[in-house]
Amino acid sequence: MEKIREKRINEELNTLERAKITKKLPLNIQYQLVEKDGVLDDYKILISFKGRPDTIWQNYEIKGILSFPTDFPIEPPSFQFIDNFQHIHVYSNGVICLPLITKEFWNTKTTVLNVIIQIEDLIHRPPNLASPANHQLSQLYLNSKEQYENFIKNMQKDDCLPQ
Repeated sequence: MEKIREKRINEELNTLERAKITKKLPLNIQYQLVEKDGVLDDYKILISFKGRPDTIWQNYEIKGILSFPTDFPIEPPSFQFIDNFQHIHVYSNGVICLPLITKEFWNTKTTVLNVIIQIEDLIHRPPNLASPANHQLSQLYLNSKEQYENFIKNMQKDDCLPQ
């Protein structure tokens, strides 16, 4: 199983490189293997999303870790935001609420490129208030979209770093 995992991850990394060259990976998304104690971790990718212009996320760099389980690609990767990122579809521990990468909906043919693009889209699209992960932000949004947007724009600079 380990060889299958390694082979698939290498294929995914090659696909990401090709997507960068062919511009199928949006320019506001960057990635790199996670490094720990000077050694690259082939099973974790740091993803950086730069907020789209004319959105409440404009001028912010949002980071998270895409991790591959030991039984990948049978099981889905997981994604967790870092730096205390807050969003209606992100749990308090930074884990994203994205059906695409749940065991129930995971398809072994789903690519990491598709996962990354879906995460970036989820950040920027209007929230689905019927299934929030962060109920406090959801309630704030329901009570006052303006207050919600101000909260997002004023998140502590250490939590969601300006570009």
